[in-house]
Amino acid sequence: MVPPFDIFKRQGGGSVRWLGLTADLEAAKVRIKELAESIPGEYFIFSLATGHRLNIKPDDLDASFETKKELPASESQEGPHAQPRPDLQSMQ
Repeated sequence: MVPPFDIFKRQGGGSVRWLGLTADLEAAKVRIKELAESIPGEYFIFSLATGHRLNIKPDDLDASFETKKELPASESQEGPHAQPRPDLQSMQ
């Protein structure tokens, strides 16, 4: 089974870098917090189930991070996913 959330970091020049997978939205947020401690910048979480993207800016990583707008609850559930990996060109 493919985990439903991919983590990406925005790079210079409009490109993005894929950083890994998580099984749920909370795990993705925790992982971004960990990554941002050593590599500051803008990140986003991509839902394989729906194609929605949650942008995470440096200001979102403060104590109020958990209260920021989240993906719908239905997207934080694990389940089978038949969608292929996102095309990075279409995400810029």
